[in-house]
Amino acid sequence: MNASRLFVTASIALLVALRAVETFGRPLQVDEAYTLWYAHLPLHDMFVRLAMRDVHPPLLFLLLRPLDGLALGDGVYRAIAFALSLASLWLLFAIVRMWFDARAGFIAAVCAGLIPNLIFYDSWIRMYALFDFEALLSVWLLSVLLTRADLSANLRCALWLGWTICVAAQWYTDYLGFMSVAAQLVFVAFVRRDAFARALAGTAVVAIAWLPQLPVFAQQTRFGGTAFEVFRGREGLAVTLLPGNAIIGNMHPSAGELAQDAILWFWLVAAFAVTLVAAGRSILPWLAAPSALLVVFSLASHKLLYADRYHLLLAYGFAAWTGVALSYAWRRVPSVAVTATAVAGAALIALAAVHVLDPDFTTAPWPAVAAILRSQTHPGDLLALDQGNSLWVLQREHAIDDRAVLAVFGPPRANDVNGHLDAARRVFYVGFQTPPVDPEQIVYDHLSRTKRPVAVWQFTRTLPEEHVLVELFAR
Repeated sequence: MNASRLFVTASIALLVALRAVETFGRPLQVDEAYTLWYAHLPLHDMFVRLAMRDVHPPLLFLLLRPLDGLALGDGVYRAIAFALSLASLWLLFAIVRMWFDARAGFIAAVCAGLIPNLIFYDSWIRMYALFDFEALLSVWLLSVLLTRADLSANLRCALWLGWTICVAAQWYTDYLGFMSVAAQLVFVAFVRRDAFARALAGTAVVAIAWLPQLPVFAQQTRFGGTAFEVFRGREGLAVTLLPGNAIIGNMHPSAGELAQDAILWFWLVAAFAVTLVAAGRSILPWLAAPSALLVVFSLASHKLLYADRYHLLLAYGFAAWTGVALSYAWRRVPSVAVTATAVAGAALIALAAVHVLDPDFTTAPWPAVAAILRSQTHPGDLLALDQGNSLWVLQREHAIDDRAVLAVFGPPRANDVNGHLDAARRVFYVGFQTPPVDPEQIVYDHLSRTKRPVAVWQFTRTLPEEHVLVELFAR
């Protein structure tokens, strides 16, 4: 095996290994647990709850339903996300190779494979891995149609049909699909007008097929997209931090993370500029356009759609531009390209390794929390879940079987919760992502005033959203 082939093999093995460790070694996140719970509900209940609470389209949940009856372990669901994430990396490679060259495609795929945020979210039992795959598949299909003049008429029709199905799948998987498809339509309208009529016709067909979801979407938009209050009143800062947020996940930047954001901005702009020069007529400069459109929509609608998971396509675009920029440099100034590739590769490997291998960067340790509740609770104890989203993951861990539970899903009123807290001799308080639902700490403060603390277990993570406090209060 020659050196270049060995390098390629080692790079692929590294990114697959890191994804496997993240996918199969990380505890279940609360959003994953209630995704599986939603898929278990009767259809009517599922649709109602999605409309009122989860504010997402139903396709992922419908796809999970047939698997629910098979009593599969969580690892099987994670394996599906794992396969989709690897397929997305291959699609990115194929797209960049199609529009530029194989070396750029390989660098782009390795870069995306090492981006911490993509490793993290594309391993979730959630819509992110599926949506990223659908979005990239639609770009790949459109790229084939625009770059291959030798396609037969029947094959071209089949590819347009496939693209149209991908558009529909995106719209029924995640509302970010609107931005993904709009970016492709803008590209063909400005750069490849010969394809605009067919792309617009396919989108029109999908829009008609999507009409049954329109009333639900109209209802969801009234309260969806405002969960991350950390961005309220700081929209300018949110936009400034967007590259770091999308690539690393810096929602609460420290001084060191702000320095990382500055480096990423320089890297992003430089790679994009080279891509404009080297492949300006291709779809590659447009890969991150969905994020730009989402920011415009967020500002216009006063939504707070700046969280890292909403901008994963920006991370894929960043990887594609990096591949093109480095490959372009290899053609023009190989000595500079070697240095830039080594520095970029080392930085990404370090970031990926830290985020995957350091337990502080993972999700809340619900198996450890569940073990405490299983071993320490007695019949008659009350479990106060503040907030209540931890209910489903603790259910899957069989940590609250036959126990009374007070789950707080919204700002509690003292009159509603105090009676339950006072009636129990012992209360296990589980605090997780409390500020959004109990900003005045009504539950915790009442327990502190009326009962004595007996034991406390504190689990901290790098992301404050993944901290868990377990505290036992007794009369």
